[in-house]
Amino acid sequence: MTDTKTRILDTALNLFNRAGERNVTTNHIAEGLGISPGNLYYHYRNKAAIVAALFERYQEQIRDLLTVPEGPLTWQDKMRYFEGILESMWQARFLHRDLAHFLHQDAGLRRRYKVFVQDSLERGLVIYRSLRDSGLIQASDEELRGLLVNTWVLAASWPGFTHGLNPDATGDEALDRTLLQDIESSDSARMIVETAISMGQGLGYRVVAEGIETEKSAHLLESLGAEMLQGYWICPPKSLEDLKAWLDVERQVPGRGDVYSSAKRSARPRDV
Repeated sequence: MTDTKTRILDTALNLFNRAGERNVTTNHIAEGLGISPGNLYYHYRNKAAIVAALFERYQEQIRDLLTVPEGPLTWQDKMRYFEGILESMWQARFLHRDLAHFLHQDAGLRRRYKVFVQDSLERGLVIYRSLRDSGLIQASDEELRGLLVNTWVLAASWPGFTHGLNPDATGDEALDRTLLQDIESSDSARMIVETAISMGQGLGYRVVAEGIETEKSAHLLESLGAEMLQGYWICPPKSLEDLKAWLDVERQVPGRGDVYSSAKRSARPRDV
């Protein structure tokens, strides 16, 4: 793939994720690249061709992730699969956010997507069985299939769910900041956070809530099920020596309550 084609895809992906594919034209993409529309059309004849190319790139990323290394798997492998798939799906979130629209508009994409999902589930089942054989999970074949389908549906539906509840948050950073700022007052923000916590726990992980800036947020997140807390309210940035001194003092203070106790528990391999 030429450098220009890669730049076109990268720019289109960023614009699609931020504004939604239906709100972005090829002129917007060309303007973002600083090239003429004619130059863009030389590489991709229309916007549908760009969407199709982005889907192919996303499909290859997922297939590369869903490979089983030789030998027993470790908890690091389990984390790599989980984080890698969520990251890839989030990077291509415009596809999942408007999936019904794309599949309705493009019969070829609809066929490729069906094959992609079936292939991904088959690869995922092999990985889940390897995790079971390595002693990292305990489940029957039927339970593994159910867990796999639930994991896929949750991960694939997540971008559309968060966007529907928080449509004004257009970028990654804005979404995170808005959720943290609104959790004390917004029902939709609380719903998003609670669902994220439930999803992580449903997949067998302990959940760490980061970015805690107020006591109210800390107690609210703990009530929603977050098992570990991290953020400025618990401890502002400190040098290593100051942090050691702070920990020594905190360990000796009785009655800090469950929130502080949760915040000070050391992370374990299964934490996310």
